[in-house]
Amino acid sequence: MSSIKEFQTFAAIVQERSFTKAAEKTFQSQSAVSKQLKKLETVVGVKLIERYEREVLTTEFGEVFYQHAIVIIESYNRALEAISELQDLQGGFLDIGASTLPGEYILPNLIGKFKKQFPKIDIRMQIAKTDEVIAMLKNRKIQVAFIGANVEDDDIEVSPYIDDELILIRSNCMAKVEDRSNLIIETALQNLIIREQGSGTRKVVEEFLVRSGYKIPANAMELGSNRAILSAVASGIGYSFLSKWVIQDAVKLGQVEQVTSVEGNIKRKIYTATLKNRYINPATIAFLEYIK
Repeated sequence: MSSIKEFQTFAAIVQERSFTKAAEKTFQSQSAVSKQLKKLETVVGVKLIERYEREVLTTEFGEVFYQHAIVIIESYNRALEAISELQDLQGGFLDIGASTLPGEYILPNLIGKFKKQFPKIDIRMQIAKTDEVIAMLKNRKIQVAFIGANVEDDDIEVSPYIDDELILIRSNCMAKVEDRSNLIIETALQNLIIREQGSGTRKVVEEFLVRSGYKIPANAMELGSNRAILSAVASGIGYSFLSKWVIQDAVKLGQVEQVTSVEGNIKRKIYTATLKNRYINPATIAFLEYIK
């Protein structure tokens, strides 16, 4: 008979693709992780994991077993969290995934205030590109996602959270161009700095440009964070579309300026995303109510 700890260890190995990282995630030694996997494989009677030098891969049996294991783990966690719910949120977990904008600029202050109100809740937030955050949600590594672009997926429930606006900016030291929207966009595209593929910000900018009859040029500079793009723009390298949340301090300090000729800029929303028909624990429910 296998224990829940063995199921959790196996799931950690599959998710992390590493015995070392699985050991860190489950707060055990690497040898303990190996022993638990061996015991589990003995019980089920098949090989679940294969190790190839630096790679850790699931066998065909392991893939099938993992899908059932995570359901068992979630049921076990649900039982524990039901007890926490009776204790008026004096415990439990809040696992959040966020794309860069909400993760770096919007949620930290809210999480800090929530933690003061519920100090015994264990809060963890992972920041990644929108598509990576959605993958975490579908793999049940997080309970709720905060993303900067809508997603169409039958398994996911998406709800608008707050309004945002992507604003075209440039350095104050850059030469000014004629005050016409199409001319400024064409100039910006010649020196465009943009987020990487998979970013919610990039997706929204691409959609805006297509509607306006343009597209992101092949030679556009790609940077992996809003902060890096803001620094690049401030140094005079080029133009970019960034959220009002990102640029507000830099505008006040005179490091960058908003290009007001682009009518309306880009209106968008920040969304919350959860898995449909999935149990959401009390801590997550409380947090979603709190941030309203």
